[in-house]
Amino acid sequence: RSIIIIHNTKVPHKQPVQIPILHTMRLHFNAYLATSLVISSSLYHVTADSTTTGIRGTRSASQTSSMEENLLTSNTRFLIPKERRLLPHEGVMRTIIIRVTDGEGKQPITDARRESDTWFGTHGLALAGNLNSLTGLYEQCSGGKLSFVPSTGPGVVDGVLELAVSQNMTGLHVSTAGQIARNEFNLLNQNLGIEFDNYSIICPDGVKGSGGLAQTRGNHQFYAGGADRSLELVMHEFGHTLGFHHSGLPNEGDYDDNSCMMGCCAGAQQMCFNAAKSWYSGWYTEGHVMMNHLSTPGQWGKVNLVGIDDYLRGVFGESNSFVANIGGGLFMVFNRKKGINSGVKAYGDEVVIVQQWGEGGRSKVLAHLANNESNRRVEFNRIQLYTDFDIAIEVCNIVFAPVVTGPQIDVTDGLATQSSTAAGAEATRAIDGNLDQSWLGGSVTHTSGDEEDLDPWWELSLVEAQQVQHVRIFNRNDCCGSRLNNAILELYNDEGELTYRHNLGAAEDIKEVRLGENYLVSRVKIQLLGYKVLSLAEVQLFAPSQLRQEPDYASVLVSISDGSGSQEAITCDSTMAPSISLSPSSSPTTSHTPTVYTAVPKDVVLLRDDVPCVFQSNPSQHPDRFKCTIQPTTASDEPGDYGNAPVGLKGKDGCLLFVSPVTWSWAGTAFVFESSASLEAINNCFAAGVLLSEMLVVTDSPTSAPFSSPTNNHSVTPSLVPSSAPTNILTVVPSLNPTVKSAIPDGVVLQRDNTPCISQVNPSNHPDRFKCMINPTTISSEPGTYDNDPVGLVGVNCIIYIRPVTWAWEGNAFIFQSMDSIEAINNCFAAGVVMSERRAIIPDDINLLRDNTPCIFQSNPSNHPDRFKCMLEPTAISSEPGTYNNDLLALRGLNGCVIDVRPVTWAWEGNAFIFQSVESLDVINDCFAAGVLISESEYGAAEDTLFG
Repeated sequence: RSIIIIHNTKVPHKQPVQIPILHTMRLHFNAYLATSLVISSSLYHVTADSTTTGIRGTRSASQTSSMEENLLTSNTRFLIPKERRLLPHEGVMRTIIIRVTDGEGKQPITDARRESDTWFGTHGLALAGNLNSLTGLYEQCSGGKLSFVPSTGPGVVDGVLELAVSQNMTGLHVSTAGQIARNEFNLLNQNLGIEFDNYSIICPDGVKGSGGLAQTRGNHQFYAGGADRSLELVMHEFGHTLGFHHSGLPNEGDYDDNSCMMGCCAGAQQMCFNAAKSWYSGWYTEGHVMMNHLSTPGQWGKVNLVGIDDYLRGVFGESNSFVANIGGGLFMVFNRKKGINSGVKAYGDEVVIVQQWGEGGRSKVLAHLANNESNRRVEFNRIQLYTDFDIAIEVCNIVFAPVVTGPQIDVTDGLATQSSTAAGAEATRAIDGNLDQSWLGGSVTHTSGDEEDLDPWWELSLVEAQQVQHVRIFNRNDCCGSRLNNAILELYNDEGELTYRHNLGAAEDIKEVRLGENYLVSRVKIQLLGYKVLSLAEVQLFAPSQLRQEPDYASVLVSISDGSGSQEAITCDSTMAPSISLSPSSSPTTSHTPTVYTAVPKDVVLLRDDVPCVFQSNPSQHPDRFKCTIQPTTASDEPGDYGNAPVGLKGKDGCLLFVSPVTWSWAGTAFVFESSASLEAINNCFAAGVLLSEMLVVTDSPTSAPFSSPTNNHSVTPSLVPSSAPTNILTVVPSLNPTVKSAIPDGVVLQRDNTPCISQVNPSNHPDRFKCMINPTTISSEPGTYDNDPVGLVGVNCIIYIRPVTWAWEGNAFIFQSMDSIEAINNCFAAGVVMSERRAIIPDDINLLRDNTPCIFQSNPSNHPDRFKCMLEPTAISSEPGTYNNDLLALRGLNGCVIDVRPVTWAWEGNAFIFQSVESLDVINDCFAAGVLISESEYGAAEDTLFG
């Protein structure tokens, strides 16, 4: 027999190309070996020279050949595919298992009911003896995006079809036997009309090759020698049909990655795929983080990775990711060993880095890092990565968050029902408050399990709808606990709408289901699929906790070096400010990662004691100053002089004062500073017992104070200031242009409080939006609608474009729409920042149409700051704004690229655009190319996470 590859449907299959079997896979499972063969072709079939017999009669070889010709263009429900599948695979895939009996009456080793149980869990996994089913594992690993269900049709029972062929298959290889069966089924299925997306052929006993065979990106697998008994092997082979190749270790075989289903693994029935396979699957796109633009020595990025279980349960924040694409073919995950990944066979609770080139490539585990000194850092050289730089990866910390649970909801007055009842074990037993999990305790429910009770269920209807964050399910524990494998939990709201559905996976003694967010629940349903028995000891509901359940995560640093060893290594303890990406992007995320200037020294805590602050006039011939005594803390005499850069400090009730520090903690008990505020204002804001916290101030370098220090003739009692707010605003806040009408309503001050902004998905059936809490201000419900005109707001050295919904709801909440990520928004609209409207605009009569000369960089021209100059086609003359360090403005160039600039002169002499930018000259010339019309962008340039 020969395997024939048809590379393109336009090539006649009468011109076959013979290829050898590519490779085999060996796995230990139970007491036997399994072999896997991957054929990376798009189409193939096997010619047969013998008469074949099917369940609907016999056909000669000549008849078979003629009908195969027709099949190449027949309905796609038949087996020969016309084109390869493409990732990602999502949806419900109909699957048929074809059990083959040969001419001598030999059948597969495994019976049909067990096969159906392994694939679909149709018999409660009792026959398969597994913790999960194929479809259960894929449903859980994909977060419900991919499922396999039994095909239906003539002769199909629980997804299994019995197929008889006339040929003796003893001694044939699994690939040959499988092809014969496949061709026979193709012919018969023209009459049967069974529709499917995937099929599995189980060969009879006596066929050579105890293992499985699958076509990468195909739609089928062949099994022999009892290999179909192994859930792990079946999961692996189906992975090939999804386009996943093997995963191993460097300089070893392709099957040694014991953290991934494409590398192993006997007994791994609660495990998914490694970082590369996870990335390319398309199942976790909300958890993707791109770090592959780090490419310049000295750059670094930090990312917090959560495990797959927390990600799929929604227990993660906007600052977390699941899988990182680092570049150089490297992918990285935190291999947290819990939940769906609790059965992982290697590198549990470690950060695992794999390398894979391309979507369908083999992957290799290059490193696994832990939170200890001996194994927390790895370095890859450019030869390994095929790059011009080296990459270092270091685990900074691994955090296991404490479990948070809210108050229990009393459900004893609810209505409990179930699909059937056996032995008097009523549904009410699951809400009677009795936590006895044994049958003899008289508090376990039990359905009949007979033919009349397909897909048994238990339901609880609440008297009133309740907000629920956590569900706890007590299983029967004296026997039969596996009955709850792959149970489905559903929650319905007060309008009867299904709002939550989750496959619970492997049964546990007590199953904790943390919903990830709050759900309004009026009805709870727990259901099994198939003819099964459903037993529950107790079901408890818990209200939202005041504390948010935090995810477990690994904080990981990725840094770039030139490999020379001459530059200082970047480590987790590095205090470098994040650097700027050198590549413009049209992605609508925040312009640049801010450089945060933190003034208060580490370990100094400015907790006021109960003594009032005092004003000191010309103390020991020093300038006037204030002194506030504080609770004992770390001593610091920094900065030790006068006239320093101002620092915004928040005090009582969120008030804000700007001060110029003189000594942060003299002798560990006194905070000495200069300020233009009055003593009364200072004592009101820096009141007894208040913790003074720093407002995030962003600056390229500390500047002099924007106000004058107290003079020697300052009065002993400063004049009163009507507000505790500073009389002078920091220069990082853009100045207002009075000729432009402000979008922000009069009296509304968008000063952020110290809580993070949040994302609200479909709140009360409204469009998705963001909410940032602000310090109390004038109430404004304007504009009160969605999809309004965009407004550019300046935050922490960045601009974000938003569409306002409500400027100051109840005077303390700014609600808006934005295309930026929540991480970008929290970086830009950080705690304490005053958000102001972006006013820099291109003058009306100026056209920034580039001529055909390159832009140039001017270093210190005529003692001015460094800048860029791009020549323009003649336009109106404009010397505005005429100064440096102006507000950031996002400009769009070639192919939608975006660069943030600070304009100096819009059109000097009508033909030169002069500006400041952090981008390189190459990037500017690529974006502001010859002949391009530079226009104002609605969105700033992009950063995905904190990069350095």
